[in-house]
Amino acid sequence: MAVWIFNSYREIILEKIRDNKSIRGYQSLMATAALCHSSFFSHVLKGESQLTPDQASGLCDFWNLTRNETEYFLTLVNYERSNSDSLKSKLKLRLDEL
Repeated sequence: MAVWIFNSYREIILEKIRDNKSIRGYQSLMATAALCHSSFFSHVLKGESQLTPDQASGLCDFWNLTRNETEYFLTLVNYERSNSDSLKSKLKLRLDEL
């Protein structure tokens, strides 16, 4: 799966879940990899909470993403977490570069 086609880290997570639907408890495995409770992870998927960069890094390791894929995913997380227009614009430029 190419992470570059997604504009949201949640879309990537949901696609990973769809791709691994044959693995029982895959969402729970991802929550464990992110070092968070499965109920919190469900809130993240619903858009009610945000992953921290540390939790996102755990998912990147779990998925064995390349360095560039990891940077893209972590930048998406930081972009969606950011509140200031200044930071959002800087992160958007970085996403476009990747």
